[in-house]
Order: sequence, then structure tokens, then C-alpha cells
Amino acid sequence: MTNLVYLVDDDEAVRNALSLLLETVGLTVRSYASPETFLHQAGTLLPGCLILDIRMPAISGLKLHEKLAEQSISWPTVIISGHGDIDLIHPGIHKAAALASLGNWLHVDLEEMAAFGDGGNDIEMLKAVCLGVAMQNATSAVKAIANDETDVDNENQGVLNYLAQLLH
Repeated sequence: MTNLVYLVDDDEAVRNALSLLLETVGLTVRSYASPETFLHQAGTLLPGCLILDIRMPAISGLKLHEKLAEQSISWPTVIISGHGDIDLIHPGIHKAAALASLGNWLHVDLEEMAAFGDGGNDIEMLKAVCLGVAMQNATSAVKAIANDETDVDNENQGVLNYLAQLLH
């Protein structure tokens, strides 16, 4: 099993931040600014985990995932979004299940994970991990089940600030 992660996101700041975070836990990250570039190279790459942005010009993360499946590439995949108004939940498929699958692939138990959330679609995930953290701007339902809360919201680097305090 490899610790290789392919990150496809058109936002350079997101690519840089996620790459840095993932590399701090020993993962090797290869980032791509365009889904077209990744798709062109995918058939020659070693298997790994995919992190795909849902909203990208020309090819969305979901469409890229479909195109990879057409090439028989079915690596563990996490779809991310910086837009809180998108609901990608399908019955039985939720963030807790995705974390469990990713954790299984990386040999990390849910009891060893932390997660951050602010909306109703984060509740299962926050309950499943050892440290579920509500963002300051989270709904009351999320705050009610969380172990802790950030000092600032996600627009003001709440996750990064929380992690900096936790790690120091």
C-alpha cells in the first residue's frame, strides 16, 4: 500500500495548504491545477488516493472521477468543496464512511482522527472520530455533538489556528 495522494484542485492556495497538511503526516502529495492534466497522466501513475475539488472549470471533480472509472482507475477518492451550499450526500454515503474508508487505506483508525465541521452533513463524521471540532460558525446541532469548537470561523483560518494550538 502506498502513501501517495493525488490532489486535483484549481485553487493554488487550497493545493498548497492541503499538500502541507498531508505531508506533515508522512504522505507524499502530487498536486495538479487542472483535471485535464491529471486525466492525461493518470494511466501512467502509481495507484494512490485522490482528493478532487467538486468545482473546477471544464471538468468537475465528480466528472473527473467518472472519467477515471472509464479508464478502470478506481482509487480511494475524497471529493472536497469550499462551497457550503453544495450537498453531495447520497444514502449510505457520508463523510464518516469516507473517513473510515480512507483510514482503512492509510491504516489509521477513526479513533486516531480529528475532523472539523460546520453543517448538518458533518454530524456523522464528527461523531465518528476521536476529536470532532465544530467551527465557530457551525449550526447549533453541530456544536451540540462536537468535542470542541474553534475560536474563529472557516473564513478566518479556524482550522489552521486550532491545529496550531493543538500541535504546540
